[in-house]
Amino acid sequence: MPKKIIISILLVAVFGGGLLLWYFGKTESLKPDFPDVEPVKTEDKENLLSEEKFFWMAEGQKNKVYFVGSIHLLREEDYPLPPVIEEIYNDSRVIIFETDIGAIEDPVFIYQMMEKMFYPPGEKLSQNISEDTLKILEERLSLYQLPVEDFEIFRPWAISFFLSDLKFEELAYDYNLGVDKYFYKKAKLDKKEINYLETPEYQIEIMAGLGKELQESFLKKTLEQLDTAESLLSDMVGAWKIGDINKMEEIAMQDFEPEIYDLFLIKRNKEWVPLVEELMEKEDNVLIIVGAGHLLGKDSLIELLKEKGYKIE
Repeated sequence: MPKKIIISILLVAVFGGGLLLWYFGKTESLKPDFPDVEPVKTEDKENLLSEEKFFWMAEGQKNKVYFVGSIHLLREEDYPLPPVIEEIYNDSRVIIFETDIGAIEDPVFIYQMMEKMFYPPGEKLSQNISEDTLKILEERLSLYQLPVEDFEIFRPWAISFFLSDLKFEELAYDYNLGVDKYFYKKAKLDKKEINYLETPEYQIEIMAGLGKELQESFLKKTLEQLDTAESLLSDMVGAWKIGDINKMEEIAMQDFEPEIYDLFLIKRNKEWVPLVEELMEKEDNVLIIVGAGHLLGKDSLIELLKEKGYKIE
């Protein structure tokens, strides 16, 4: 049985690229309104935090540092979130995200991002992908009454995210309902300290830096996966909600092309380790919310911290 290389759908859902997702997705106010979550009684907190959910905790010198694996897009029916995650949020004064989610409202950043999405004058999509891939793309776009000629100016990775967004919208998955976006808006309202692990410009550079062949592979795999996205996402969200880490690893940690795996996971996780170490020296409790894929497997942020001697439960 050939190995399946899942690239785009999983990158969207659990590995990051957040600013791209929110750009292509709707930018309207978060829906639904924050659900009413009953305060947890003091005597119940210990039991709640011992539940099998998608989070970890490390003891700093003076604080606790929580790690929550995010699904970057959810449906309205996926709310409210598990109470334990709300309790972890309430117990944290500092909230850390992968990147600056608010940057999508900055016109300068939007312009910079769009520059990376387009080919320079004189260059176009059909010059950079095979005829077979172009034909498959044309067939997919025709389902939306969109002519492929309108996409000649876009690089393959940008088209991949656009197509994924169209599919997710069909399935009622919304980036504005993702775990990170939900807590970003909540943290802003609650006036918590907000920071991030990497700049939005860095995330864009990762995508824009993919070579010609990898970009075409990214687009081709996206086109292949769109028709199975519903079952893939349903299984992933279901495993996340009940804290089935083994199932999440089975779904998310499939065989990536080595260069993609290194760029999107290993390299970034290693860069985050010293930043997390600094957060462990704070006096206030910290909640770190990153794509769930960053907390799974042997190359995860959790395992890298354990290798440095940190005790993480």
